[in-house]
Amino acid sequence: MSDRIAVMSDGQIAQIGSPASLYSEPASPFVADFIGKMNFLPVEYVGSEKVGHQIRVTEASTLNVTRSLNGHTLEVSPGLSLQAAIRPENISLAARGLGGPNAIAGTVNTSIYLGTHQILLVDIDGRTGPPLHIQAPTSRDLSIFSRGDAVDILFDADAIHLFSGKGGRR
Repeated sequence: MSDRIAVMSDGQIAQIGSPASLYSEPASPFVADFIGKMNFLPVEYVGSEKVGHQIRVTEASTLNVTRSLNGHTLEVSPGLSLQAAIRPENISLAARGLGGPNAIAGTVNTSIYLGTHQILLVDIDGRTGPPLHIQAPTSRDLSIFSRGDAVDILFDADAIHLFSGKGGRR
């Protein structure tokens, strides 16, 4: 693999960087999806916090996002539709009621054991759309979750990317 990569979209350079920077700091939803697996969620901007931004994921659930708006000078105001993006390895699960105040309610759709890691597809309660793709090292804690289990979804606030718009990956 090269030490610098140019990601092209529709004949234009979308982003240039090292493989690690493209993966961890994508400049757009297209780059985020092109370089590895990414979960995308339409969210509503609620307001700024002392250390970041607050977004609404469901009618009853908000999250604090500690990272910037990916370096974009985006005019944000309460009610603005945004797109949150998070990698599968930056989401964890706890049994329902044990995730704490920042947890979002979900239901396990699929659990796939792959030896060194486990893939879980989890629906966010109260919203439609594709399930969250969660990848975690195999452990006794995650192997207890099976289809239909009620869980708390925990997002790594430092790993959530915010992009303008509410849909599409380009």
